[in-house]
Amino acid sequence: MRAVLVAVLCLAITLLPARAQEEASEPASYVDPFIGTAPSPLADYGAEFDGGDTFPGAGYPAGMLAWSPDTVEHHIPGGYSYLDHTLKGFSLTHFSGRGCTVYQDVPILPGAGPLTFSHVNEVASPGYYSVTLDNGVSVELAVTARTGLGRFMFPAGTVPTVVVDAAGSVNTVFSSDVSVDAQRSLITGHVESQVGCGSDHYTLYFAIAFDTPFSATNVDGSRAEVTFAGPTVEVKPSISYVSVDNAVTNLATEDPGWDFHSVQANARAAWNGVLSRIEVGGGAEADRRTFYTALYHTFLEPNLFSDANGEYLGFDDQVHQAPPGHAQYANIAGWDQYRSLIQLRSILAPEQASDIVQSLVNDAEQGGGGMPRWEQANRNSAGMVGDSPDAFVANAYAFGARAFDTSAALAALDDGASNSSAVSGGHPVREYLAAWQQLGSVPDQPSITLEYATDDFALAQFADALGRGDLQQRYAARAANWHNAFAATGGYVEGNAAQYTWMVPFDVAGVATGLGGSDAAIARLDAFFTEVNAGPNRPYMWIGNEPSLFAPWAYDFLGAPAQTQTVVRRIQRQAFADTPGGLPGNDDGGTLSAWYVFAALGLYPAVPGVGGFATGSPLFTQIDVNLAGGKVLHISTDAVDRPVSPYFDGVAVDGSWLDWQRVAGGGSLDFRGD
Repeated sequence: MRAVLVAVLCLAITLLPARAQEEASEPASYVDPFIGTAPSPLADYGAEFDGGDTFPGAGYPAGMLAWSPDTVEHHIPGGYSYLDHTLKGFSLTHFSGRGCTVYQDVPILPGAGPLTFSHVNEVASPGYYSVTLDNGVSVELAVTARTGLGRFMFPAGTVPTVVVDAAGSVNTVFSSDVSVDAQRSLITGHVESQVGCGSDHYTLYFAIAFDTPFSATNVDGSRAEVTFAGPTVEVKPSISYVSVDNAVTNLATEDPGWDFHSVQANARAAWNGVLSRIEVGGGAEADRRTFYTALYHTFLEPNLFSDANGEYLGFDDQVHQAPPGHAQYANIAGWDQYRSLIQLRSILAPEQASDIVQSLVNDAEQGGGGMPRWEQANRNSAGMVGDSPDAFVANAYAFGARAFDTSAALAALDDGASNSSAVSGGHPVREYLAAWQQLGSVPDQPSITLEYATDDFALAQFADALGRGDLQQRYAARAANWHNAFAATGGYVEGNAAQYTWMVPFDVAGVATGLGGSDAAIARLDAFFTEVNAGPNRPYMWIGNEPSLFAPWAYDFLGAPAQTQTVVRRIQRQAFADTPGGLPGNDDGGTLSAWYVFAALGLYPAVPGVGGFATGSPLFTQIDVNLAGGKVLHISTDAVDRPVSPYFDGVAVDGSWLDWQRVAGGGSLDFRGD
């Protein structure tokens, strides 16, 4: 019954009047931040898996501050459910798409009563959010990278009131305080809370300036309430993970004035700069909205962690300095993002991707020698399983993001993969390393066995690229141990044996041999795609979770590229849409969205640590991918929905595999109808 109700709701959502948008002269006009905030009509597995867990509020590309509304009726990890109509406030920190609660620090409330609203009174676009509440209060939010600027307009006959709740984080709060400086119209404070899917603590500092003097103040514990004489109040928050002083410095550096329209315009310009790195032509308007929203989601995380002055708090809880022109990043979802996100960012923004990898190197140097598997703030939340930094770093390097300390990176990865005492932020890098080294598997844990095999394969590629043949041989040999999980029937993490059968992207031939040959493997795949978002308990494809992301591309390695093209397009049409329920599962920091972007290009970075693509079919007739150094990869097709064959600069691409180095300098990739 619940699935039917969700389907009816999502149909109703698609029939709502479209929000006003500018003429489509810029890619930001196509972005709908509400996509992913409602359950998918193809999912019914529980609140943590049913939707994208995205947030609709004001965010900046890789911004530290993300100012967004949080709803109360449904306990959604992303903080906002499109099913809800009551807000608990507008908090300053969010993670897009994680499947467990996190952040939602320092909610700001315009008024002290229930904040009910209707979606018809909401507007969201890149860097901007607005809503008129049922009580008549109008809210507008815009952001810079580390600060925000909000405008609250109160109706006549009310006392304009703003509440700042320093203890309002979604997870346990261990300490918090708030201080009101009436002379400077400033509220400052801190909150110490708990990372998502973990037990470690992080501390956030904040400074919130107002353009209007306080007419009255009241502090109750960690909750400050201030009132004003006039009906319009502008609010300017800033955050830092170092100190209140740095939060104040961020305000002075990034947003010294009170020009709301300028902040909004600058944020939109920043987003247009990011989104225009891929320009699409042709295709349906709905597909463009889905595509550019997906690209938008891929640039929300990882987030800036260093302040405007370059300071950041390291894994050793000491203050460090990012070099001029560079930044420290946090919220690196390794288990998820190694599969598609870091490759896309490395292709489109190699300097930024290099800084993200260097951030992991810094974390290792400051946090015990190993890299964190699932990094949040300056903590290793140790979420999920495996040793994903191996694949994350190797993928970045393979796709051109190489401006980081590669020797230090290899040393940290090697230590974590071979030293059972290696730690990251107090957590073991590989909890089951002894079994992996001695047995070639993790008993009763086939998911971890397959992750370790993938990690070692990717590490072997990275070592080989750096001229370390000894390490390449060691880790390539260990990667072959994936065979030891082949007959396992239980012990899978967020999935089942049918789904994990295809999570061997570096040895599809070996999987086919184990299944009885290529024809048998193709038949198994055909049956596997009976459903495309089956969830964790049915023996079919689950596009809403990461272990299945490679499966549609396996046909390419079995000599059946037309099936890859057909299945990928079917998944795009059935599981993704330009509606609030348009993501089939947790976006996990843009991972599912990055898969969609690659699928729309007709390419997928299928093999961890290897710079190249399995080929599919483009969703648009004309695509320009703007690469580093002013190079352009021009992709075209004359057949969006029928089998195609790829040609690069007029030469047929052999074997459905396109090497990255072949296209890294630009050129023409033409998919011709067969």
